[in-house]
Amino acid sequence: MHRFLCLSAALFVLPLFACGRNDGAVAESCKDDVVCEAGLACYQNYPGTFCAQSCSEEGDTANCPQGTVCTAQLGEERLCSLTCEDTDDCREGYVCVAVADGQAKACRVKSL
Repeated sequence: MHRFLCLSAALFVLPLFACGRNDGAVAESCKDDVVCEAGLACYQNYPGTFCAQSCSEEGDTANCPQGTVCTAQLGEERLCSLTCEDTDDCREGYVCVAVADGQAKACRVKSL
């Protein structure tokens, strides 16, 4: 019985984590800048909208939040994007691609 209760609790709680964070962090959906953490802006012209920080040099990690890298998105716009190992690490509408010198990979809009 104890095992059943533990399994039931796990099955109830796990889906809550699978939905992802919704606290205005990098790559989280947003409706406006107020939702995003300090220093981030809401980019609504991207699939699913998301909070991000602009940056200037593709491949740069020093000027981006931890776990992100400066990535060209939608043409010349550069944003700090989540790093990834493969496309499964990215949101729907994004793919995991090598950035700049190929030392890092980041989630980029599929249309690029």
